[in-house]
Amino acid sequence: MIFQTAFLGLRVQITPLHNDASIAADILFLAAFAGAIMLSYLDHIRSIRPSTVLAIFLSTMTLLSVARVRTIWLVWSTNSIPMVIPVLLSFILILTLVSLLLESLEKRKNIDQTDPDATPEQFSGFWKRTSFAWLASTFRQGYRRILTVHELPALDPKLDTDVLLQQLESKWSKYDKKKKHSLLKACFHAFSVSLLTAVIPRLCLTGFTFAQPFLINTTINYVGGGNSDSSIGHGLIGAYALVYVGKAVSASSRLSFLLMC
Repeated sequence: MIFQTAFLGLRVQITPLHNDASIAADILFLAAFAGAIMLSYLDHIRSIRPSTVLAIFLSTMTLLSVARVRTIWLVWSTNSIPMVIPVLLSFILILTLVSLLLESLEKRKNIDQTDPDATPEQFSGFWKRTSFAWLASTFRQGYRRILTVHELPALDPKLDTDVLLQQLESKWSKYDKKKKHSLLKACFHAFSVSLLTAVIPRLCLTGFTFAQPFLINTTINYVGGGNSDSSIGHGLIGAYALVYVGKAVSASSRLSFLLMC
């Protein structure tokens, strides 16, 4: 946060780096960063799982910072800003990436003594659940030998049939069993949080899917037009990586959010 504040102070003094919205953007960023610090502390003492909100926030910051740092280095190449600015932003990007890695670490060593029956999925952060990396040890064991049912990792206790049945029964008792669609309404009421949290990943998946034709069309125009601007080609490479990685993450995140809630 100190380095980001130093960058904001320098940006105010350099005309090419600020505009009418700079002050508002800087204030919002500092407020978001302060909130992230508080959330990190609360999550560390109250949750056995790394914070999903912080993982998404820091991942988004890292992705946007990559484009920002690249732009700043291009601006510096014109000798219009001092070199300390791109160097400082590059250092901030590295710190953000390190913060993301630290926030994604499991807390198993601190909690296993008090909760030895906790499942691997409970300790996994957003990216580990999204990539299903928490199942890697099970895949390795299955590759070496035949697994029995008792050797498979346990599911999250929230997915236990007794827990789900109790949730449904508590809502089902409030509905008139003779009315039409009463069971459907009770199910939606009982599991509304899990259902609604999958909406955002689904919207992201839809957006990435619709972006594919435009990306392919842009690539065809770039190749067919004989454009020699390498920056456009580099941008297309980044766009392809963003779209297809985004599709994979969005598709797996639907299940991750359902399991998380």
